[in-house]
Amino acid sequence: LARGQRRSVPAGAVVRRQDEVSNELFYLHEGLLRQTLITADGGEKVIGMVKPGCVFGEALFIHRCPALSNVIAVEASVVYSFSRPLMERLLATTPGLWAQIARSLSFKVRVLTTQIWIMTSDTSTMRVRKALYALTEGVASRTPIDLTQQAIADLAGVHRVTATAVLADLRRKGVVQSARGR
Repeated sequence: LARGQRRSVPAGAVVRRQDEVSNELFYLHEGLLRQTLITADGGEKVIGMVKPGCVFGEALFIHRCPALSNVIAVEASVVYSFSRPLMERLLATTPGLWAQIARSLSFKVRVLTTQIWIMTSDTSTMRVRKALYALTEGVASRTPIDLTQQAIADLAGVHRVTATAVLADLRRKGVVQSARGR
């Protein structure tokens, strides 16, 4: 981390914009980030979350292609960025670094494959529950995750009304807490 550029990112700030070509590789040190797509009708769809300890932007960095999603801070976060020239030097001299990037990419492929499997094989209720579990995995039990019911529905691939009903049932059972509309 000592070689990266440290950035403090306030909640709500954009870390990387959709359609930007990145010359940096990113690492989330603290906080929580949300990946979103802007849809053809101008709406926003949540497609993933970035948790502390995760590298992100690696596929874009390697392929030099525009980003397909925005990355936005859900809460105040600390992000380190590593420039292309620095990363090229580090990758040439640190063989284990490629292995770490490969692990990061393979984890993301597994998550995406699991999401596809869930959307094609589970009930809507189970999709919402699994989306909530994936969001909270590795997060302290009382750490709030600020997402709208629509964002949760987007992650689960269900209608907002379905996500709202599942969340209401989970609230009644004491599994989740929420504020109005969140």
